[in-house]
Parts: sequence; structure tokens; C-alpha cells
Amino acid sequence: MNFDLIWNSLPLLGAAMTIKITAISVGIGFLLGLIISVCRLSGIKLLKAVSVCYVNVIRGTPMLVQIFLIYFALPQVLGTRIDPFLAAVLACSINSGA
Repeated sequence: MNFDLIWNSLPLLGAAMTIKITAISVGIGFLLGLIISVCRLSGIKLLKAVSVCYVNVIRGTPMLVQIFLIYFALPQVLGTRIDPFLAAVLACSINSGA
């Protein structure tokens, strides 16, 4: 099979940006997930409750809704525009951490 067509089409498909967002988000999500898992296993009831609530809310909402909330709603709250790359990394990291 000739992979030249696929290899030459990658820049047109935005694969480089997707790989960057994925790599950064998985790294941050891993650290966030590690922190959340330690909180869930801790004996402190408040930390445990907050981490369980976080995981249930994030897993219970579609990722597209999370992306929309971060990209469209968060700037309304902060009063400033958010870079699309940062919004994508933030949304994917939060989702990956749960």
C-alpha cells in the first residue's frame, strides 16, 4: 500500500495541530487525573466529595458541550477572549483528567 497520498495530505487535514493538542492534553490530563485520584482515595471527606462530583459532572456531559462552555461561556465570565488552541487544550485536559 502506498502511504504517500496519506502522508502528503496530513497538513491539509490539520493533523499536526491535532497531535499537538492531544499530546499536551494527555499530559495535563494525566497529572490532573493523578491529583483527582489521590483526592478520591484520601480520608478527607470534602476532597473526596469534590473529586467525585468533578468526575461525575465531566463524565456526564459531552465533550463538545465542555468545549463550547470553555470557548464561548468562559470569556463572558472572564471578560476577555480565549485563544482557540488554549480552549481546546483546556477542554481536552479537563475531560482527560476525569
